[in-house]
Amino acid sequence: MSTFTYTFHGVGDRVVDTLLVYALSDLAKRADVKAILHWSLGHDVILTLQSSRSDLQDKMFMALRKASKSYTLANRLRFWLNVGGGKGREWSVDSIACVYCTGKKSKKYTCDKKGKCGPVGVPAYPVFFHNLSELRAIDLQDVHPLSKKKRVGYKTLYIGLSPYWSKGIRKWDSEWDSVPSTYLPNQLQVLLLYGLAYYATAVFTETFIQLIFSAPFGADLEHTDVIPLLELVKRITNRFSLGIRGIRINNLPIKTVPLTLLSQLDLPSLAGLSHEQLSMLFIAYDMDRAVPKNPRGYEEWSLVDTGNFYLNLGTHFWDFKCMVADLASNVWRDEFRSRIQSILIDLSYAISGRNIWFLNDALFKAKVLSHELRIHLPGRDAILKAQQIFG
Repeated sequence: MSTFTYTFHGVGDRVVDTLLVYALSDLAKRADVKAILHWSLGHDVILTLQSSRSDLQDKMFMALRKASKSYTLANRLRFWLNVGGGKGREWSVDSIACVYCTGKKSKKYTCDKKGKCGPVGVPAYPVFFHNLSELRAIDLQDVHPLSKKKRVGYKTLYIGLSPYWSKGIRKWDSEWDSVPSTYLPNQLQVLLLYGLAYYATAVFTETFIQLIFSAPFGADLEHTDVIPLLELVKRITNRFSLGIRGIRINNLPIKTVPLTLLSQLDLPSLAGLSHEQLSMLFIAYDMDRAVPKNPRGYEEWSLVDTGNFYLNLGTHFWDFKCMVADLASNVWRDEFRSRIQSILIDLSYAISGRNIWFLNDALFKAKVLSHELRIHLPGRDAILKAQQIFG
């Protein structure tokens, strides 16, 4: 039986290439369950596929079109993009998209539920749906992906796809004369939005926050490593989509984000995370200034220390999970914010430095705070287990 090899090139951007690999691998699995995947993030060729199908890319494209009609995808892409045309030009899509789209809930924006999205702020899903309707194939074998000059078939690389190359959410081309857009082929933008929907978590509060769990950069990963890793990332993303809504991430000190977010997982997910050596790309956007809060565009953390701490707690993990969740869900309250932040910071430093004194300080502060605020405190056995980990 003949075997056909397909190669896909990256753009050299940490966030973009990660999402592209996830999206293309997902579609390859949908098109041919027997396809062999090889990842090489950080290299020119980021993905190599081997399949007995000579029409694999056509099947991947058909799978992409089929997946576009999904309530899950539409819900994950409910954040706004700055597609605004100005001068009376409105964003329009096929009315079939309105069946799945969550629509616009604010009176500030217009939406007739019949394909007319309005002139400026548009949910990411109609942008994805409209741009997909212009595509005829998936082909990344010979593409020059990034450009400051708009070409035929190229679209603005919107914020939420890559912080380094993107522009703001609330501002659009005509207001950015001094900072021109970065453009990329339309098919890349579609694939990025698809990857963002299924393999990342987007939170829209006072800031726009994006979480991506990334595979090791620069490593070559064979099929036996790729498949469980891809399933793990989707499992984590799905769990976050259910449990992260009660946490005010924008009120958390940046150091405490891994501690807080990983407390939302279960032990099997933590075990997989530790084994696969995943890191977290944390991307936060200043909505008023319409720029990333970090000059580089994102924070990247290794999750091994935090994951192993929770994992080594075993069944006592649930005691710490409940305590961290109670603290994080109350961090928005002004009268308790600084004290909660102090506890979470101490816990984070205790884990990263394996420092039992920081751990004891955090537990003492939590006990004092529990007299004023309802907080689940770890039991004696759980505290002894945590101390043994650092001892």
